[in-house]
Amino acid sequence: MKEVNINESGFVYGFWKTDYGCWQINDRNNALYLLVGEEKALLIDTGYGDGDLREIVERITDLPVMVVDTHGHLDHSGGNAFFTEVWMGKGGEKDALEVESRTRLPYPDYKINNLEDGQLIDLGGRVIEAIAIGAHHRSSFAFLDKSNRTLYSGDELESAQVLLFVHDEDVEDIEIARRHLANMNKLKARAGEFDRIAPAHNGGPLEVSYIDDYIELAQKLIDGNIAPEATCAGYGWPADIFGGDAVLKRFTHKKASFVMRA
Repeated sequence: MKEVNINESGFVYGFWKTDYGCWQINDRNNALYLLVGEEKALLIDTGYGDGDLREIVERITDLPVMVVDTHGHLDHSGGNAFFTEVWMGKGGEKDALEVESRTRLPYPDYKINNLEDGQLIDLGGRVIEAIAIGAHHRSSFAFLDKSNRTLYSGDELESAQVLLFVHDEDVEDIEIARRHLANMNKLKARAGEFDRIAPAHNGGPLEVSYIDDYIELAQKLIDGNIAPEATCAGYGWPADIFGGDAVLKRFTHKKASFVMRA
């Protein structure tokens, strides 16, 4: 392994093969996923741009690699410039191109292609479908691995929470909750096609029933039938974990949790 992928804390990346047919690559608090087919591989997200992600990917497979971002936020697009070409949802390029790491990586002017809702990615014996689910970020996509019945959800469906205050549009958070509800109903209609959900943060895989919990939470929030928690802190984090001057509140229902602006 290259020296650049080892620092004072040890290995920059951890990576292992899962029992649902992919390689998981951990970058700080992120889970990146590498799906390997017979003819090419698909890398879902590129993390912060630490070390040399491409070297890690090439240790796993020597097949051509297509790179996709679940959305444009820096912890998902920071390593894009390790590659010459990346695919993402419309609107993701604005945040991705503002990531500082881009300027110090091998391909700072990498090509950006836009994903389309329902786009099929054939890896050879393994077909992945891109499903638009923008709310947390308007560019968000989930990726459905039809052969291994796994949905890769990015930040739109997490084990701990979904952040509804970091979207990139000047709209009220309650509108983002309505979009999230519509997207969860969209995924629920497809729930017979996958057995597990692999999120980008906070552990997994998740049960498909998380979708139902988020549907119920969003509907309660929209209807005004749920009160916020006493603090937005949780999961071992202090209340100001997200930084800045924003006053935040947390809404929780069963396994689902939203963090929004107060």
